[in-house]
Amino acid sequence: MEKMIMLEETKNKLRDGINEAKSNGELTAHKIYHITHQAALESGEELKNSVEDMKETSKEIIMAATNGLDQIGETSSEKISAAVHGVIDGVKTSEERYVVQANKDLMHAKKRLKQEEDNLTESLNEAFIGAKEAVSHCAPAMKEELYKALHDAKLNSIDTLGLTKKTVKEATNLVLEAGKNVEGIVENTAREAVSKAMKEASFSADRARRISEIVLSATVEAAQESNKYVKEVANASIEGVRKGLVESVDFAQHELTSMGTSVEEYVQNDIEQTKTDLESVSELFIEVLRKVADKSDMLAKNILHEAADDAQKIGCILQEKSHSASQVAANKMTELGHEAVKQTEVVAHKITEESKELAERMLAVAKGATTGMWAGAKAAFYKKDDKGDKS
Repeated sequence: MEKMIMLEETKNKLRDGINEAKSNGELTAHKIYHITHQAALESGEELKNSVEDMKETSKEIIMAATNGLDQIGETSSEKISAAVHGVIDGVKTSEERYVVQANKDLMHAKKRLKQEEDNLTESLNEAFIGAKEAVSHCAPAMKEELYKALHDAKLNSIDTLGLTKKTVKEATNLVLEAGKNVEGIVENTAREAVSKAMKEASFSADRARRISEIVLSATVEAAQESNKYVKEVANASIEGVRKGLVESVDFAQHELTSMGTSVEEYVQNDIEQTKTDLESVSELFIEVLRKVADKSDMLAKNILHEAADDAQKIGCILQEKSHSASQVAANKMTELGHEAVKQTEVVAHKITEESKELAERMLAVAKGATTGMWAGAKAAFYKKDDKGDKS
């Protein structure tokens, strides 16, 4: 009821503005635009329109404006156009303010996210330091097992700690110095590093790309710097990264399968984005191979590009796994939001129909059949001096 009263007040104010401008001989297209623009803007702010309210509000304001113009015999195409443009631009201006504020909020949220991530890393580091000090005070018979457990815990958080590349590179150096079962150990090292780092957070293509590149680069660089087993390390690392990604995809698929069906959980997990990311895993793996290849010496470069060519031509188990997981995501989306998917199709159809109408209008304007536009008034609205337009 309160909204209806306020809308009536806005419409009355609009009609009064039109009549007053007519009486003063100031009823230009520019003036009409100003009046309807303000009416729509004030309506959006005062009524705090929801999306559902906006249709009714816009209709009522346009009807009030055009009826008012009709009653005083001011229905030229320029003035009718000005009234419509004023309302639409008023709605746009009102809502754009919220978009601007949302962008500011998003920037603050990103800044806060970075701070929280830094706090997480710092807190985790302090926790490990405290744990290490605690071990030093334990009985000697327990220390070895405690240190093993502590190091294993740390390995599960190497991405958060920012230690992935250094740790993998150092591990590769140790393998190269020992010179035993180089390929097998490097492959397992790369696989474990990718798999564990990926499981630290929700699956995403960006994380998969970044972690894969870090691990592959670390192993290849270690081999090139020591000038030992470059071919073996490159091949083993490729296979290890591939297997690590397969494990992370399997893990993501398991998470999707075991996910609940509440709306909150649906929103929080953003299944649609996960589906898109899963579909891109095979391509990003090839992208990473080529990127690391371009930064490597000739021997490793050729091996990496050859592996990328093979993966591109014949595919691999990673492609099959990612496709399977993306299908699980698609099924989950259908399960959780069948009606939402149907509604999206309806919206897409409406957009197509409106695009056709606008295309026809665009051609008509371009051909000069009729402009239907109120030339200059919108631009004039933003000028301080509006006394020159008396159309």
